[in-house]
Amino acid sequence: MKTPVLTALTLAGSLIAGSVYADEIKSITIATEGAYAPYNFKDSSGNLVGFEIDLANDLCARMEVECTIVEQAWDGIIPSLVSG
Repeated sequence: MKTPVLTALTLAGSLIAGSVYADEIKSITIATEGAYAPYNFKDSSGNLVGFEIDLANDLCARMEVECTIVEQAWDGIIPSLVSG
């Protein structure tokens, strides 16, 4: 099963925790496909919801960074990360 949010958060958390510049990181953008209920999906209003969305928001709050969650097709997630 594709779980990009969990993968991204694990990587982000590791990078922030081990970074000398952790105090300088103010925001994280997380991409998810939004197609795998109950983990990540869109509600009737078109908002991204689910376990991974809740987890992402909680972890960002704990890391004290602004969390932006964006919808991205699975095939575009890795190319988007590579291009910045």
